[in-house]
Amino acid sequence: VGIFRSFLLQEDIKLYYELDGKTKTMPHVFFEDYKSFSYKTFKKSNISRELTSNQKKCFDLLIKHKKCDREIINTHDEVGLSPIYYAVRYKIDYITMELLKNGAYIGTIVKSLRKSLFEEFLNSCITTNDRFHDDDDFEIKFNYRFLMPTQSVISKRRFRKKLGAQNNASLPASQKSPEEFKVLIQESEEIYSQEMKPLKRIADDEELKQFLLHPVLSSFI
Repeated sequence: VGIFRSFLLQEDIKLYYELDGKTKTMPHVFFEDYKSFSYKTFKKSNISRELTSNQKKCFDLLIKHKKCDREIINTHDEVGLSPIYYAVRYKIDYITMELLKNGAYIGTIVKSLRKSLFEEFLNSCITTNDRFHDDDDFEIKFNYRFLMPTQSVISKRRFRKKLGAQNNASLPASQKSPEEFKVLIQESEEIYSQEMKPLKRIADDEELKQFLLHPVLSSFI
């Protein structure tokens, strides 16, 4: 744990790299031992799905690192799979929960999640501003980040950066050029479309559709 902590403290550290045409992130590295087995072999093996105390500490250090943002967490490897896929596939609940809490996109794996784990996660998405419930400024907050795919997040950042560089981000739509207005509309449509895909998968699943009534999902809808 101490060595890994020292490694993460390096200023020039990168959590994303490409080697021999293969894309990797530090979160992907946690599954290297599991990926050496086929899933059928893994189910019959004696490999523990419970992380050791040191493994949990190392993952906690990584997930809390300032460079471990949503882009890293949702990056696909060379076969097009993100870390959350492996966490769910190999039923490593601790990592699955931490990835979800830190913005992993749920769209591609929602049908594979255990119902009890999914419910626990949804419950964690509801917080308050620590006021008493009868205070006038009492607020209930919902976290919807898990419904946002990486592609939309990245393109949104780039689009805002582009507009900011042109010093017209605050201009009303009527004062934007037709090209900029078109990009804005396409971006919004893409975001809304991608965010609804997980909800469609949940609605189509007999065992999961009950969760559409959960306050987090029902409030989003």
